[in-house]
Amino acid sequence: MTLSKLQRLALIGAIVLLCVVSDRTTKELAQRLLSQSEPRVLLGGLLTLTYAVNRGAFLGLGGSLPSPLRFALSLLSNGVIVAWGLILILRTASIEAPKLVSVALLVGGGIGNLIDRIEHDGAVVDFMILRVGPLHTGIFNIADLAIVGGALALGALAFWEGKQAQMQEKQLPDQEDDSAGSYEEKGP
Repeated sequence: MTLSKLQRLALIGAIVLLCVVSDRTTKELAQRLLSQSEPRVLLGGLLTLTYAVNRGAFLGLGGSLPSPLRFALSLLSNGVIVAWGLILILRTASIEAPKLVSVALLVGGGIGNLIDRIEHDGAVVDFMILRVGPLHTGIFNIADLAIVGGALALGALAFWEGKQAQMQEKQLPDQEDDSAGSYEEKGP
């Protein structure tokens, strides 16, 4: 399903706004309710809420870099994600709705973390950990969830499109040149 430009803008705006508002709200709540308390374990241990300030990139990568370099790299990486996503969804006239939603999630999450990094001198507030048995995630926030969800969805869509293309190729009849055997030669 291809959307009109107005529909695309409305969908993008709604998703980005939802991402940014939910990210900002939950980070403020985490700061207010979790920063001075012990971690809260919920849903039988599946979810742990705890307050952390992440000075690095995703899962704290680069957190030990000098502060000015870390700040510049974090702003640049978030800015690139946001700019790439906006350019893609605004300049592509025939983007399908699932891909549009995926990219809008990337943009919304990128904006959420970008605001946080500007407000907190290059850091973001993280507050969630998921655990399933011995497996667990690093600590993350709603913006990270949107970014990872958008990236996974884009990956799944690309995989699906590749599978669709392979299936269509298999369904097409062979288009070999059979013309050589279909003509009779007429002699003199």
